[in-house]
Amino acid sequence: MARPKESDSAKTHKQIVEAALELLREKRDPSFLSMRRVAARAGLSPSTLQYYFTSKEALLEACLDGYHERLSLRVKAALTAVATTSDTRRMVEATLRSFIAFIREEELLVALRVMTTARRGGLHPSRQAEFLGSFVREAVALLGQHSALEPLEARLLIHGLTLSLPRILLMSPEEQAGLHGKHDIPSQAELDDALVRIVLRILKH
Repeated sequence: MARPKESDSAKTHKQIVEAALELLREKRDPSFLSMRRVAARAGLSPSTLQYYFTSKEALLEACLDGYHERLSLRVKAALTAVATTSDTRRMVEATLRSFIAFIREEELLVALRVMTTARRGGLHPSRQAEFLGSFVREAVALLGQHSALEPLEARLLIHGLTLSLPRILLMSPEEQAGLHGKHDIPSQAELDDALVRIVLRILKH
């Protein structure tokens, strides 16, 4: 497809992504997004949108770029903190609470990440080297210094947490009522504390 005349590639790309993010924030439902709706919100023709994003999947992945940049910074900060402490219990708790806070702050995009990963059957290839490779290897090495876990156990624990924490923290009120009983739904703080205690028990700290 030919490049639209008089187009500023970077500006138009940003315009499209911002339009998609606006719709996501308004509707809070990734399934609502369509290429036609995003084109209309961005003030562009469907053919122009198609030039920049050949599929809805590609557009949704672009919407997650900023989220992954912020997640990368959070991971790097956590790994740096872990490397400079000998207090395992405090380290684990601080790291977990940092990521729980991140999930709550980025709730909409975390939900989008979960949905797109489930739809693809795995994390997008462009994200795997960093988030399934280098970061996990470094985390496993550091965790090995603070626990009796074998490398495979540490890797499975890390992967398990990255998969389960978002799902647990993003449960709907109806799901929480079904899980906990209508009269026994924990507050956010109680749920956070319980998740931290579970991981500390796994690590025997």
